[in-house]
Amino acid sequence: MLVAAIAATLLAAPDARAHAGAGTATDYRIAGATPRPAGLPVQVDALGGDDRLRLRWRGPGELVVLGYAGEPYLRLTPDGAWENTRSPSVAPNADRFGAVVIDRQAARAAPEWRRVADRPVVVWHDHRAHWMSRSPPAAVRADPGVPRVVQRWEVPIRVDGRAAVVTGRLDWVPRPATAWWVAGLLALAGALALGAARLAEPRAAALARGAALAAVGAGSALGVADALAAPREGFTTGIAPSIPPALQVALWVLAPVAAVTAWLAARRRTPAAEAAVLAGAAWLVGGAALLGRLGVLWHAVVPSELPATWSRVLVAVGLACLPAPAVWAWRQAGAVRRRGRAAVRRAAGAPEPSG
Repeated sequence: MLVAAIAATLLAAPDARAHAGAGTATDYRIAGATPRPAGLPVQVDALGGDDRLRLRWRGPGELVVLGYAGEPYLRLTPDGAWENTRSPSVAPNADRFGAVVIDRQAARAAPEWRRVADRPVVVWHDHRAHWMSRSPPAAVRADPGVPRVVQRWEVPIRVDGRAAVVTGRLDWVPRPATAWWVAGLLALAGALALGAARLAEPRAAALARGAALAAVGAGSALGVADALAAPREGFTTGIAPSIPPALQVALWVLAPVAAVTAWLAARRRTPAAEAAVLAGAAWLVGGAALLGRLGVLWHAVVPSELPATWSRVLVAVGLACLPAPAVWAWRQAGAVRRRGRAAVRRAAGAPEPSG
């Protein structure tokens, strides 16, 4: 359980964490990213809906991405990619809603390049390509059910010293039917919790075991899918995940294995010990992954290797399964307390209560 707890703590992914892994659920999508003039050996993709841009340079020379003050920000050659640590664009790009304060003196400073990739690929967050407010645009607020173009954007670049640009658009994607997902989650959670509280002991135990396994499995599957969707190269300052994607996958596989091992060991002892370990495993492993991904139920764009609907199903079902092991553990704790009080009465010579 200690191993599972450590892994779950490291891998917890709350929506507030910026630019980690595959990104977080959102209602915006960067689309149509195109280098101009046409024919440049550049490929640009959007990651995480509107979270990051990924640029691949396939030319023999040099490509430079310019920052907010027109300063050299990123540089790519066939030998790799570099970031200008003196660029005033570095700090604001580490925060999704970070204010862009242009330090003109820093923008004029000679670049100091730090290698960020061994290949000509960079992945970075750019405020020019996403909506810089926590509130949607007025047109979206007026009619949020209609997909629309929110803004056009462009990022200036230089190719072998010649001016060029990457252009694209930012789309609003209507949100899913959140009420149905939440209603289904609450209904299933209530039914499972009631069963764990009211069913006869063997059935309640089986229900709690199944619910705990489902919560752990759903959380681990989502964690693996998100880690597989994370970019593995070209990170720049401020957006690299604290744990590499390959290690994230390994930990998300290790956490449920450790939890199941602990459960099997506890099952040989007492029902109360088994119930405590089951509840701990469900909440530590499943809860860490699922509660941090609640946003997939009310946001349209889900950054994951899984389809958005499957991600929502796993989150809803996994969260609905969390209360049942806790209820069964509470029930077992009550049984332990009752047996303890009975043992005290017997030791004191008090008569056992009838009925």
